[in-house]
Amino acid sequence: MKLRLLLIYSSLLVAFYSSAQMNLVSMHTFYKDRLYSTQQKFPAYSGNSFFPVAEDQYDLHKKIADTTKQFYTFTELLFKKHLLEFKGENFYLTMSPVFYLSMSQDLEDTLERKLNQNTRGFFVEGDLFKNFSFSTSFYENQSRNPVYQTNYFNSIGEQYVNGANTNYYTENAVIPGGGRTKVFKKDGFDYAFAVGNIVYKPIKQVTISAGNNQHFIGDGYRSMLLSDNSYSAPYFQVNYRLLPKIEFVYLRAKLLNLLRKPENTGVEAYYEPKAYAVNYLSFQLTEKMSL
Repeated sequence: MKLRLLLIYSSLLVAFYSSAQMNLVSMHTFYKDRLYSTQQKFPAYSGNSFFPVAEDQYDLHKKIADTTKQFYTFTELLFKKHLLEFKGENFYLTMSPVFYLSMSQDLEDTLERKLNQNTRGFFVEGDLFKNFSFSTSFYENQSRNPVYQTNYFNSIGEQYVNGANTNYYTENAVIPGGGRTKVFKKDGFDYAFAVGNIVYKPIKQVTISAGNNQHFIGDGYRSMLLSDNSYSAPYFQVNYRLLPKIEFVYLRAKLLNLLRKPENTGVEAYYEPKAYAVNYLSFQLTEKMSL
């Protein structure tokens, strides 16, 4: 039983209402569901199933546009606009704070713990000229989760080397898609994450993006080629559309294992790094079938 007390998520909900050219669509299921939706008169997404996609690849504005009528300037700003907007001849910049608060209780929890999620952050998005866009966001979170989630997060925490041995022990819980945590009020979690991108389109057939973001390969909620809850990582990507139905994706990224290196000279040992390389060629055979 959940009671949502406050939801001011204007940064994501209105990010696509602006005149942005090529910024990346959020990978949240809200947007992915609407990309694939066939319930409206607009055609469903039929791309190469490599996410995130750029806004200019598919017009999502019409599917998520808020058509509710607001009677006050304050509510119009709160629910349908960015807090700050700056427009010029060759630029468009928006800034919005993000606040989210939820409270709930697990009816099967005999300890009757009060569950909650508290998120604060900011979202900035901009366009320069006709072929360059950028976005950046940061979120700070505190949460108290159901027992089964808490146990799972703790079980997949960071791995530290046990002294001079090669055995590892688990410490600092990790939330899938949210990163490592610190203890918050004994049984809660404190964690933060950031996402940022730059997108450049030198010609119509080529889109170049780089930054710190998540990736997903697949058409549903599960990915057979990459984690379902991949964490944001530094990357460089080129999308080259050879023909209308043939596209090539070149991706290079630096990922991290949750294993701490045995030796270090700093306060904390570094994670073990690993390279992530993808060469992805797709051919759209029909509207519902790709190779």
